[in-house]
Amino acid sequence: MKVLFDTCLIIDYLQNRLPFAEEEEPLIEAVARGEIEGFITAKSLTDIYYLTHHVLHDENKTQNVIAELLKIFHLADTTASDCLDALALQSKDYEDAVMSETAKRLKIPYLLTRNVPDFPLEAGVNVLTPNAFKKIAR
Repeated sequence: MKVLFDTCLIIDYLQNRLPFAEEEEPLIEAVARGEIEGFITAKSLTDIYYLTHHVLHDENKTQNVIAELLKIFHLADTTASDCLDALALQSKDYEDAVMSETAKRLKIPYLLTRNVPDFPLEAGVNVLTPNAFKKIAR
């Protein structure tokens, strides 16, 4: 099952932001075990790098975190067409619309996030919270 993870979920997990990390940990562990085919976007990866470095203040440790993420997650490239198609959605959150369009183009049926309302419904991707996804993934 292909699943795109929003940036906030990865940051929650890495920084142990409670209570969110407790919801996300089983899903990220399922990705690590190969039970879920997990994706993050290239844009998310740069944001994760920046936010992780801001906490760790150490280049080597930050690069190690990124390397470990890339061992378990696939990297989803965002294209120019994703950016243009996201504009057509006229979403209140352009960044989330771009992520939705990336998932749609790559035929990733599920996008997990904490802020479902910010994602455009018309993108054609199932946008769910981690808990809602766990209920349907059983």
